[in-house]
Parts: sequence; structure tokens; C-alpha cells
Amino acid sequence: MKVKCNIYLICLILSICYGVSAQDLPTDSDIQNTNVSRRDYVRNNLFTNTPDRQINQSFKRDSNMTVLGRWAQGRCMATFVTDHTVYFGNGCTMEVVDFSNPEAPVRIGKIVTPSIIQGIYVSGNMAYLANWEAGLRIVDVSVPVNPVEVGFFDTGSCADGIFVSDNYAYVTDWYDGLRIIDVSTPTSPSEVGFYLTDDIAFDVHVSGNYAYLAANEGGLRIIDISVPANPVEVGFINTLGEAGDVYIYENYAFIADWDNGTRIIDITDPMIPFEVGSIGTGTVAAGVCVSAGHAYIAEYSYGMSIYDISDPSNPSQVDFLYWDIGFSWEISISDGYLSAAVNHAGMKLYDIAAPDDLNRIGAFETAGEVSGIFVAGDYAYLADGYDGLKILNISNSSIPREVGAYEFLLHGGTNGSAGAIHVDGDYACIADRAFSRYRKLNISNPNSPNSIAAISMNGGVNDVFISGQVVYLAQNWNGLGILTLETSNEVGHFYTDYALGVCVSGNYAYVADGEAGLRIIDISNPAAPAEAGSFDTGDMAINVFVAGNLAYVADGEDGLRIIDIQNPAQPAEVGFYETDGYAIAVYVSDNYAYVADDVAGLRLIDVNDPVNPKEVGFFDTGWYAVDVFVRNHIAYVADGAGGLYILQNDLETGILPENTEIVRNFSLDQNYPNPFNPSTTIQFRIPRSEYVTLRVYNILGQEVIRLSDQKLNAGIHQVRFDGGGLAAGIYTYQLVAGDFREVKKMILLR
Repeated sequence: MKVKCNIYLICLILSICYGVSAQDLPTDSDIQNTNVSRRDYVRNNLFTNTPDRQINQSFKRDSNMTVLGRWAQGRCMATFVTDHTVYFGNGCTMEVVDFSNPEAPVRIGKIVTPSIIQGIYVSGNMAYLANWEAGLRIVDVSVPVNPVEVGFFDTGSCADGIFVSDNYAYVTDWYDGLRIIDVSTPTSPSEVGFYLTDDIAFDVHVSGNYAYLAANEGGLRIIDISVPANPVEVGFINTLGEAGDVYIYENYAFIADWDNGTRIIDITDPMIPFEVGSIGTGTVAAGVCVSAGHAYIAEYSYGMSIYDISDPSNPSQVDFLYWDIGFSWEISISDGYLSAAVNHAGMKLYDIAAPDDLNRIGAFETAGEVSGIFVAGDYAYLADGYDGLKILNISNSSIPREVGAYEFLLHGGTNGSAGAIHVDGDYACIADRAFSRYRKLNISNPNSPNSIAAISMNGGVNDVFISGQVVYLAQNWNGLGILTLETSNEVGHFYTDYALGVCVSGNYAYVADGEAGLRIIDISNPAAPAEAGSFDTGDMAINVFVAGNLAYVADGEDGLRIIDIQNPAQPAEVGFYETDGYAIAVYVSDNYAYVADDVAGLRLIDVNDPVNPKEVGFFDTGWYAVDVFVRNHIAYVADGAGGLYILQNDLETGILPENTEIVRNFSLDQNYPNPFNPSTTIQFRIPRSEYVTLRVYNILGQEVIRLSDQKLNAGIHQVRFDGGGLAAGIYTYQLVAGDFREVKKMILLR
């Protein structure tokens, strides 16, 4: 469906990797007045700095790392409305809203998926999800309060758009073109045909025997699918822009053509399509949907326009909805209702009985982009992009719960984007990357954080580090800023080339200074910082972590660099490891370096011998790993729109915590204690490596929590279940491992 990872995600990566602030980012007018295309933005800034580097081509399993928990919330990129029910993406989570009573729409169900939900199509009792790197996921929604995945198909590239017709799912898979999947048996979908486009395949709409593809600079491609095993292109038209979304209405194809507005194409003869009209909205057209003679156009950062297209050659505007926050991407219409996916602003639901006077009947918030993470006590503090600060209770890592939040827009009157965070005592200090601000919040009450300071900083703020009563800021081209923690007054400054990250140890501040590498600044006198030494890391020094006499630098395409800093005046590299992705952040604990490696997820590097570091584990996250914090062998990974992953290092914490007896049969034990209040332990045994799900249900059969959803090694496993926040009563827990299935009851008391 459009370039859904487009400018907003590019801005996130640019702000992390290059410290770009809001003033430096491209506006709609910039995009319209530049020769750089949307595709080039994505290729050059999102995935790589070199044209030959490939994005992940499959959704890989983990190695030596186990998921303990997830907070899988993020931007809303997809929505589908039908039969008074709305399905929408919240990062990696699909949520379900019932609006059978339009006066009081309510969330009723959700399911966590492996990757970001880019497209949704509901047909019958099944929801078909374009799940980015995880391909096609098929979810049974016959019981909307308890959606359950029943099948999947790995499309190979990045599943972005989806349309279902008859027994086939048509998936646009970026560089792998159009994939045609037989879904007549949802539990075992199989590919029957494919069509490779000349450019990126973003979206698809099927009508009759034809699939209409929005193919970026390849325009509109018309594919004969009368024989699904042998799709053939029969027509095309160059839309002159970058076709990202397509909707078929009567004999017309409506193309959201990015900075070229919306094009209206006559497809009466699919072999000879021709343009009959256009809608130049004056901004970027990201999505389009048509109903009852009206076209509804998602105008990216502005809102939604409504046009009367009864005369396609002369469309006329009848209304415009302005959204003060969010980036509109996708629109879905059914039975007089419209749902809009508005990025970090969530999903908006409208009654469109009167197109010139839409009535909003509901708005459902989603999260932003988890760009930074800090863990202290029982809480994880998330820098959540445009959604500001999120505070999660992680006392039970399998069920992280949001307990507090601070949204910059709601409290400060201006928007912002929380990018990096450091916590010390009652303070959370945040780098607001979008509006070049340093923010300090009081978090003494995690349920109700409040702002103490919001200060505009020259050059912006890309990273923040607290040491004692001093705060150190990586201020991009303005170098290293030094402030007092209590008063936020600047006490010192040191100009560097382009400060992206900072770490303080002893009397030195270690600055990841972009292309200038590692800079070592003597801060023994904060009022007069002086450079002690430097080292050219080779690529793009983005983040740095200091442990002992070594500095570990996340160096972009050059991966992990290990620098001996025993003599700050003469730092020297002792080892390096070139990771698979783009090293953005690093955290060192014991003998392991945990590297947030962008598209390659989290990489686990053994640095016991710094001269010869080696990768010993990895976890392929659902989106783009951009930050990591480690405590007690548990890694907390900021995964952008994929939310938060809580991962256990299995090399440090074995998966057989209490005994190592040989297991010969599958079994599920009774939880202990039982009854319990509020937590209990569930133990099970598997005799061989299997994919294991362990679900807890309430008395109505609704899934409460999924305690395990991964492949586990043979042995005895224990999972802690925390019933805090749940009503007292009888619950069941079900273990599924291969062909083995068993259910037991447990009682929660209050």
C-alpha cells in the first residue's frame, strides 16, 4: 500500500544515524521541488548508504535468544472496515473495534504478529495481513474478541499491500512484485503464481480478471490474472509521479501518485488505459478510496480531502479534514463508514453519510516509534517518537504494562519526537529530535510524569547521558553540550564535527561523532572541556558504550568497533566485527556486546576476547532495532514501530533453570501455587525442539495473554504468570507443541 515506511521512518533513521532535526527534514514542498524520488529516499536513506545492500529477504528465527515479552505497539499503517467492525494496525498488533453502536465504539480484541502490519483485508471469517518481513499472515476473526493466527506464507521480500478475491490473496511484495497465494485452505496457503514488476510493487486492487498494481515510478500496471498461475501484463500507464496506492471504481482507476496528486485513469479497455482527470491536492497524495461518487484522499501530513468525482474529468472538492498530528496513509470504506490509518495518531473512524460534512464517531490511539530505552527498577522508560515518553511496568517481563505516559503535544502545546532517554532517580532526560529540544521530566510517580524543562538547543539534541549532577548532550553539529541536572543551565561546551552519541566514564566524555569517529573529551572541569584524543572509526560513529578500558562504537555499515582507551590521548582499535545490518546502538554487559543493528535486528557479540569478537546469537526483530539496554542478561530492544522486545540471552541464562533431567514425553504441569494471588508458575516439558505456544484464557474463552510463542529446545521450561490487573476467577492455560495439546485450569484470588 504506498511507501508506508516512507518519509516518517526515513526521518527516524536519519535523526538517529545523522542527527537530523525537524528543521533539516524534507517538507512536502521540499519533496515536490526536488529531483529525488520517494523510491530514492527509501533506497538511499532507509535501507542503506550503498546501492547494492539488500533488505532482509525473509523473516528469520532467533539464535541463542528467547523472547520473554513484547510491547508490540507502534504506528497505524493499515486499516479495514466492514460490518460495523474496524481492524487496524498498532505496530505489530492488529486491533479490532466494534462500532455496532456508533455512539460508543469499543476495542474488543487484538493479536500480536511477527512484524509491522502494512495492509489488512478481511474476507469472511479471515483477516489477511500484509505483515512486512513476515509475509502473509492469516488470522481467524470469527470470534473478534479472540483473533487467532491459523496460517502464514513467507513472501520473501516485504509484504506491503493485499487484496483478496475468491480463493486467492494478491500480495504486493516490494522488489518481488505481485505474489498470488491460494488461500482456499487458510491453514496451508501456497503460491500459485507471481509477477515481477520493473519497480517497487506497493499496492494492488483486483477487479474482474485483472489486478491493478501501483508500481511507484512504474505507474499503473494492469495484469491479467484469469489464469492465476500465469499472470500477464496487458496494459500500463506512466502516471508521471510515484504510484503508491490504487482503487478501482466503476471503469476508473484512482492512483495516489505521491507528489503528483491523484490521477484518474479510464480502464474501460485494460489494454489501453488513459488519463481522464486528476486531482492536484497541493500536497502529497498517499492513499485513495472511492465510494458513492466521492474520492477520499489521504494527504500525508495534512489530512484528508473529499472530492465529488461524478464527472471524473472535472473533480470538485467538497470538504477537507485537517489533522494537527499524524501522517495519513490509508483509507478504508464500507457501508457508509470510513476508517483512516493516521500513523502515530492512530485510527480515526467517520460516518460519511454526508461527504461534505463528515461525522467522526471514534478515534483510537496507537503508539509511535520506540527510539530509545532505559530500564530502572521495575520500569522501562521508552522514548516513543511523536508519542513522547511511555513508562512500562516490567516486573513481569512476559506482560509489560503501560502505566504512565507524557505526550509532548498534549502537555506542551507543540509537537516533538522523543529519540533518546537517560534516567537518574526522579528524572528522565530526553532528546527531542524533531524540534531540537532537551526535555527533563519528573518521574517520581511513574503513573503521572510531568515536565520540568523543555529547552531549545542549537544544533538539536540526538543523545543524552547523565553522570552525577551533570547532563551531557550530543548536539549534532553543535557538538557536546554540558548542563546541570537540577537547573538545566549550560556550564560548558565543546564543538565537534557532528555529535550523534555520548557516553561518560570517569573524567571523560566519549562522543560518537559521525564521520569523524570517536572523540574523547576531558571533562574533569565541565566548564572547560578539552579534547584528549580521537579515533577515526571508518564509517559513521553513531553510538558508544564504555566498559573498563574499552570503548565499543556502533559504526553504521562498519558494524562494531572496539577501541582501547587506556591512554585517552592515543586510542587504538583492538578488534571489530562487521554486523549484517547497520549498527546504530551498542550496550555491553559481562562478556557480550548487544548491537541494535537496524534491519538485522539485535546481534549478540562475544567480546570476551576483544581482539577476536564473534557473533554468537541474534534476534530478527519485527521492524528496525535502534536502541538496546541490558540488565541481568536480559536485553530490552527499542524496535521503532515494532515497539519493545524483551529478550533473554540464553548463553547466560539457560532455559533449564532448575534441573537438566532428560525429558522423554510432553507434559503440562499444574500451576503452582494454585489458587494464586497475583502470580503463579507454569511448568511444562518437551522431549524435542518444537514451536511452543502457551496461552491463558478467561472463562469466556478469550485469550488473556500469550506466555510463549516461539521455538524452544527440549527440556523443562517454567513461565511466570502475573494476574495483576485481571479479575478474580477461573482461567485456563493451554500448551500446544507440535501435535501435543493440553489444557489445565487455575484460580486467581483477590
